[in-house]
Order: sequence, then structure tokens, then C-alpha cells
Amino acid sequence: MAILLKKKSRVRFLNRVLQGLFITLTLAMAGCGTPSGPIDLADSSYRSPNIAKSHDPWGSLAVRFVRDSRPGWELGFHNYLNDSYYSDELFEFPVPAVLKRLILEESQRAGTFEPRAEDEKSNYLAEIDLKHFYVRTQRNLLDLIPILPTTTVEAVIDFEVRLVDHDGRLFMKKRYNSKDKARRDQLADVGGSGTDRLLEILSVFMGELVVDMDMSVIRFWSELGMSVPKPSLLPKP
Repeated sequence: MAILLKKKSRVRFLNRVLQGLFITLTLAMAGCGTPSGPIDLADSSYRSPNIAKSHDPWGSLAVRFVRDSRPGWELGFHNYLNDSYYSDELFEFPVPAVLKRLILEESQRAGTFEPRAEDEKSNYLAEIDLKHFYVRTQRNLLDLIPILPTTTVEAVIDFEVRLVDHDGRLFMKKRYNSKDKARRDQLADVGGSGTDRLLEILSVFMGELVVDMDMSVIRFWSELGMSVPKPSLLPKP
């Protein structure tokens, strides 16, 4: 009986040691899953769509966020033994400000619209409903059992855009959403790879959005049997 009790004690002791090692190893590798500092878009995996100019700007464009629907935990929640979310902390400015800047810059670069501040009068207004925008790393103790531990990394972008003119006429309403999930080696830069993927998705969406807004203006006036009015002929906003 005494021998049996000693064996059980040794088993319990070894279990505690292994659990402690797992937790220590997880915390030691936590930094590998954390994105490093605010992103400089000019020196990142974000790539401008570089859409060739094909016409003069249709007029001026302002961008307004009508809703930020993101759940609170998506804005930044760190749990190194489970799920961690990274969003606004990835950038120097909040995500809505980053998206607004990109929409205006890419529209101007493509020659489709001239940018205006939200509080200025403009010919067109892009209204944004931001639903999701984050990198999530998913890890748990079981991930440490294999020889080469892995973590699930998820990059998600989801927002809706309405393009209206100064009279409130609807030119376009479209939702842009993508969820990309992959397994990554925990010893690699997990957070960095998730951020890179998020910016790659954002690059694609900016290209699609600029073209969609451009074509929506052409389509709207074409359906009225007209060519797009020059900005000088549009009613003053």
C-alpha cells in the first residue's frame, strides 16, 4: 500500500512539473505571437493598388464613419493561454482613421475623386460601417505537446460602404469581408505574419473599393441616359 501511494505521489508531482513547463514555455513564446509596435504603412506589406488614371476626377469625396460595430474584445484583448486580438494597436492611429485616410489617398491617386475633409462640403460622400478588423492568435496548452508547437492565426476585415451624393442619392452599397485562417509555427513571428496577411487583404479591398466607386458613378448617370457631369456642372454641395 505504501509503495502504491508513493507511485501516485510521484505521478502527481510529474504532472505538476509538466504543467509548469507547458505554462512557462507558453509564456516564454508569447512574445512571438505579439505584433511589434505601430505599423508604418509605407514600410509594410500594404501595397497601393496603383490604378491607372483614365479620366478627370468626378468631383470631391469625403469619408464618414457612420458606425463602428466591432465588439469590444476585438479592439485589443491579450490572453497568452488562449485567444488574443489585435486591432487599433497595430497602427499609429485608430482603424477608422487609417481606413478613411487610405480611401481618400487611393481615390486621389487613381484620379477618381478629389479628397475633402469630413466637415467640408463635397460632391460625394462614402459612408462606412466597420464591422470587424483584427488579427487573432489562438493558442492553448495542447498546442505545446507536438515537437513543433503551432498557433492558429486569423486575419479578418469586414466593412460596408455606401456612396451617396450631396443630395443623398445612393450610388453604391457594398460589403467587403474576408476571413483568412492559417496555422503558424509558434517559434516564428506569429503576430507579424497575421498582420502581414491583414494588410494584404486591405490592399485588395482598397483596389476593389476605388474601382467600385468609380464604376458606380458611371453606371448611375448612364442609367439616366447621361454622361457623368463635370464637377463644374454639378450643383454646389
